[in-house]
Amino acid sequence: FEWILRQITGQCELERLSKTFDPVRVEESLRASRQLHDVAQKLLISKKEEDLQQMVDEVLRIKGARDPQGFRIGLQRNCQALRNVTRASYLITDRCHVGYSSDNADHEALLDELWRLLKPGVQRSGRVTKEWEELGFQGPDPATDFRGLGILGLENLVFFARRHPSVARKLMVEAGKHPKYWYFFAVTGLNITGWMREWLENHERIAF
Repeated sequence: FEWILRQITGQCELERLSKTFDPVRVEESLRASRQLHDVAQKLLISKKEEDLQQMVDEVLRIKGARDPQGFRIGLQRNCQALRNVTRASYLITDRCHVGYSSDNADHEALLDELWRLLKPGVQRSGRVTKEWEELGFQGPDPATDFRGLGILGLENLVFFARRHPSVARKLMVEAGKHPKYWYFFAVTGLNITGWMREWLENHERIAF
């Protein structure tokens, strides 16, 4: 089928894909090519802009093109998006490796901010208290729920609560009222962060 398309269009698969914005399929095509696999590896991990230009030119040299300029522009746009995903994945992995510590004043301040955003005007009885379960944590000390994602899990919960405070509070309250039918707010937020991390690491398509 690929041979037929090439005969009809005069373009290889990669050139056809580069006319659209579909970074995932472009990456799959690069990695599937024996000629381009090594180039693809360097293309996606390099941080230098000039490397991107050189490697795109190398792809064009190897594959040839019916429309070299259009191929170059489209391929560069898709590859830039892939490199951005790779960089985001590295950053997220770094944040996951920073474990939450109750001895870290910045970590504790972030946790206190989450409480204030979700329970404005309500004072907690202490640092370790079952009141945290009202936010959707699994026990009296939220720190135990951050073990899998490190500080990233807390940062994402706070980010959502800052940007969408009324929505976050509504979700938290509804989940608390109907625990049989709703997933707990904090735990769900952490799970979503985990899914997004896996998606970035695997360069997969978002399924929702």
